[in-house]
Formats: sequence, C-alpha cells, structure tokens
Amino acid sequence: MGTALVVEDYEDIATMLAVILEHAGWHTTIALSADSALAAAESAHFDVIVSDIGLPKMNGYELMRRLRQMPGCRRAVAVAVTGFACYDDRQRALAAGFDDHFMKAVNPSTLVKRIESLCTSKQQKSKRQRR
Repeated sequence: MGTALVVEDYEDIATMLAVILEHAGWHTTIALSADSALAAAESAHFDVIVSDIGLPKMNGYELMRRLRQMPGCRRAVAVAVTGFACYDDRQRALAAGFDDHFMKAVNPSTLVKRIESLCTSKQQKSKRQRR
C-alpha cells in the first residue's frame, strides 16, 4: 500500500495502531513523541499519518502544522485518533491539517476503510490537478 507514520505517546496504543495498519498493508513507523515524528519525517516520505492530539511538549495540532510544511508529508492522508472529544476538537484537527478525526477507541475496520477512502480521494484529486 505505502508508508504510514503512527504518532502516539503510549507505546501499547502505538503498537496496536501500527498492527492495524500493517494488517491493511502499510509499512509502518512508530514515533512515541512529536520530536521523533518530526525526525522521522525529515528522512522519509509518508503516505499516511495517524496521530494522537494529546502529546507531551507539542500537541498534535502543532505537530500536524509542522508536518504539513515538510515535503515528505504535504500530501499524506492524516487522521487524528485521540481522546480529545470536546465540541470543537474535530474542527481544530481539520484546521491544523488533519483529514479526519476519530475518538479512541476507534474501530479498526472503520479506521482502515476511512484511510483507504481518503487515499483514493487524494489520488483522484491529484490526477485532476495534473491535467
């Protein structure tokens, strides 16, 4: 399928998300902090980013704004998987550069289907823009 970056400060949740994506065919890199996610993105291209919002030192909103400025992440499908569920958290996630927002605990099948749908949509949009 492609490459995915999972950003989650709880290792067990990060591993679970990575396993879900790997079963769907993605080659996955785990970053346990925003800093390690930025370092990974400096040396690799990612097709998909799944990130928590509630990260220590730098929240997921700021992380996504920074990742979207990096060449290897500009066109990535980005999904927030987070415990942040206040009335405006979804809008804040979309404004920061995420393509969708899911509450923990997300249904694995729903997550994979949505990521695949977003990837297809971005590919079609990219083809139309090149014409």
